[in-house]
Formats: sequence, structure tokens, C-alpha cells
Amino acid sequence: MNNSTPSSKWFLVVKPRPQAEFRLFCFPYAGGSATAYSAWAELLPDNVELVAIQPPGRANRLGEALLTSVHDMADGVADAIGPWLDRPYMIYGHSLGSIVSFELLHSLRARGLPLPFRYFCGARRAPHVPPRIAPIHNYPLEEFKAELRTLNGTPEIILNNADLMDIFVPILRTDFKAAYNYRREPAIKLECEVSVFNGARDDKVLEEDMLGWQAHFARKVDFRTFPGGHFFMDENRSAVLDVICASVRRRSECVAA
Repeated sequence: MNNSTPSSKWFLVVKPRPQAEFRLFCFPYAGGSATAYSAWAELLPDNVELVAIQPPGRANRLGEALLTSVHDMADGVADAIGPWLDRPYMIYGHSLGSIVSFELLHSLRARGLPLPFRYFCGARRAPHVPPRIAPIHNYPLEEFKAELRTLNGTPEIILNNADLMDIFVPILRTDFKAAYNYRREPAIKLECEVSVFNGARDDKVLEEDMLGWQAHFARKVDFRTFPGGHFFMDENRSAVLDVICASVRRRSECVAA
């Protein structure tokens, strides 16, 4: 195990744990940044180092061009992630982050790099299932803002501030378009353990939209429903992390045996 932390703008380590036995890579939702997972780092056990993905065009990468497709986002991470795979790892992706991280799995497989021992997917229909919602990225500004409010993922302080909206609207439109256009048919069954999470009150991604994830994996998928809406990962942070930590404990026991 390499105890030094690699350097790349793609990865943010809020709480470095160079001696950690495992890593957890977390991929943000549309419009989000790596800081969406800052609170998780404090709640994980000492043997897990959280590494949050920082897409270009936001936060410390604000001056960089936005990536316009899920494939480009996944390839960008795949190009940089090699040095970070020096220990067993997991991935959690939420909404857009689910499909970017899922596409990353295919990129890693194609490059002969190790897959995570467990992949966690939240709040996203299966990759081959057509969208249930309209292409809101094309909506006029006021209608777009109204749709953002229904998702409850954009703070009112941003929605009501014209200067902030000038920054965030291009990011959100680009991310939503990438998510809307993404498809992958289940031609390849990936070999890793999988958990698929959804929110009981998420009216944008229904439970039946999630079940198709099984077609993309060789092993039986663990489906879980949490209280809350599309952003249940914030509303039920402890419950979500309990499931993730249970996977860490099982893995540790297997390694010890």
C-alpha cells in the first residue's frame, strides 16, 4: 500500500487517512461538487478514506471547460484514477454521479484496472431505461428554476441571486443534458458487488426505474429504499453510511480470514 496521497484536481480528500485500508470514491449529482460529501468524511470509520470527485467547471476548477457528456466525465476520471487504486475501494454515485461512476466501471474494465469491491448507485434509473422527465435543460430560465425547486437540490439563496445563477445555470444545464442523453444497453455484465438506493418520495426516479440495474451486473443487486426524496443521501446520511460501513466490515472480515 502506498501511504502517500496522489495529486489530481479530479480528487478531493477532505480528511486524509493515508494509512486507511480502503477508499470510498464519491461522485456528485448534477450541478454538485466534491464538497457535497464533506460531511461524510467525519462519519466514516478510520479505515476508510473518502475521496470526492471534483468535476471541471466548478469550485477550484471553475475556470475549466465543462464536460458535456457522461462518457467524457468518466474518461477524465479514468485517466487520473490509476494511482488511487492501490487498495481495495468502493464507489458511491448519486443521480448524475451514478451514471458517471457506472461508465467509469466500463472504462476501468477496458483498461484492465481493478473494479471496486462494491458499487453503490443512488437516485438514478437504470442506464438503458428511457427518461421519465422532460429535457428540462432546454427550458426557459424561469421554468428551469421552477423545476430545480421541485428537485430540492438547489438552495434558494442561489435561485434568488442573479449573479449566482449566472454561474450555476450553465453548469446545471450542461449536467442535466448529459444525464438526459446518456444510455447504455446491458450488453456487458460487470463483476462487482452492487447496492442500488432510491428515495421513497422521489417522484423523478421511481422504484421500477431502478430494477433494471440488475441487467448490468453478474451478481445479485441489493436494492434499498430510504425515506426521503431525490436527495435522500442528505436527508438520511447516517442510514446510507450505515449500509456502506456494513460492506466495509464484511470486506475486512473476509480479508482477515
